[in-house]
Amino acid sequence: MSIPQLDAWQFRLNRIPTSQSVPVGDYSLETGPDIELVDVSDRTGQPVGWLIGFPINLVENETVTSGLKLPFELGANPDEFAEQVLSALGGRFLWIATLNGALRIYLDCFAMVPCVFDPVLKIAGSTADALFDDAEYQERYDADAFKRFGVQGDGWFPAGLTAHRGLERLLPNHYLDLQTWTVKRHWPLREIEVTPDPNGAVAEIVSLVQQQLDILVKGEKKVAFALTAGRDTRLLLACARSNTEQVTFTTVVGEDSHATDSVMARTISRMYDLNHLELPRTTANQVDHDRYMRRGGHCMGDTNSWFHPSVHPIAKDHIMVGGLGGEVARGFLWGTSDTESTVITAENLAGRMGLRSEPELTPRLARWLDNAPVTNSLIMLDIAYIEQRMGPWAAAQFYSDPTMIRYHPLLTRRIVELMLSLPNDWKRSANFASEVIEQAWPELLKLPFNSLGMWKDTMLKIQRAMSDPGLVIKKIRKVINQ
Repeated sequence: MSIPQLDAWQFRLNRIPTSQSVPVGDYSLETGPDIELVDVSDRTGQPVGWLIGFPINLVENETVTSGLKLPFELGANPDEFAEQVLSALGGRFLWIATLNGALRIYLDCFAMVPCVFDPVLKIAGSTADALFDDAEYQERYDADAFKRFGVQGDGWFPAGLTAHRGLERLLPNHYLDLQTWTVKRHWPLREIEVTPDPNGAVAEIVSLVQQQLDILVKGEKKVAFALTAGRDTRLLLACARSNTEQVTFTTVVGEDSHATDSVMARTISRMYDLNHLELPRTTANQVDHDRYMRRGGHCMGDTNSWFHPSVHPIAKDHIMVGGLGGEVARGFLWGTSDTESTVITAENLAGRMGLRSEPELTPRLARWLDNAPVTNSLIMLDIAYIEQRMGPWAAAQFYSDPTMIRYHPLLTRRIVELMLSLPNDWKRSANFASEVIEQAWPELLKLPFNSLGMWKDTMLKIQRAMSDPGLVIKKIRKVINQ
């Protein structure tokens, strides 16, 4: 097997050194164009590894573009030190950590710079595209699984599965031990306590989001915000109240499901005099679509594989800020009758995510449930949403379109912890976004979320169902498993 040339933003760890690689223990680390490889040291100057991606230093209030010296000392407990580091960083990153002889790969809390690995060959990298040449890529590609999991539509590979036989995905909140090539959970390791002060938790979240936005607007690139009719982009707009003059608000406009976003974004922009840019929905040609799929290792498709060129007009000089992660605060996988003691099975969990109970999936989800860090079924479902859906679904697209950096300020360790701790009634009633907006910019609550009125909403739903019957099947699967 020959070694492929690395594409933009990709990385590879193997035993084959090159002129561009960095020695990492017995391995060699190599990165592709346009992505930073940052040396990291502890407070005493001792090297503790390398960061890949686009991290933010929440301690020093700056983006990380060169060597990072942490304010913590490694000491004798590498696990404790690692958790300090992960809590001090925002943005999206992967950390190859050297800790008192231990060699590990850590991810940010949503695995927004993903990692796949082959424990037999002892290789790791961004995707199958970075690890395999054309012949190996095709030989190990499981076209049947790709089809069964519905990856070209709304499906994905959870539970560590990928589209290539023998290639595993590292899930959020787990690290890969590069000495044993085994995976271990590092967070959370115990029950998440419900906060007695949800309003205070929201105030802390608002402050942490505003901190990150203040850092981003001082950076070299301009900042673009996604503006839609949804809760989470409205939430971010509220937090950006003091920075609106420095932000370009963007909306991909089009028919059907985009119509609600288009109308509501225009309305909000007119009301509050925002710098609003409409980007026509642009369809990729077949070559670009195929390259999108290949870069991501054929692990993620959906509409982004066809419409990702829509943001290319601003990709070169902007970073895009989005609201991914707000679903954690509203019980995305909960059913109406679920309680803290509801029995969750592997088959049920797959159905809640709209997936079939495939033979290779069920035992993996069963093992995940057996080793879940909490007994509270509702919080277990929230953690499942992070680790089994968002990591291998949303985050898996990172390498597919290496044109625009995308930040999601809700995806920091502390904010995720605070969202998980919100009371059950808050999550059921979707109080989170409204409370954030109430605290940061209450006037934005005058307009509804995701609605143009009952009649128009109904017509759009009918149009969408007729254009893609698979969405109806997926919705039915979710309902019967709740």
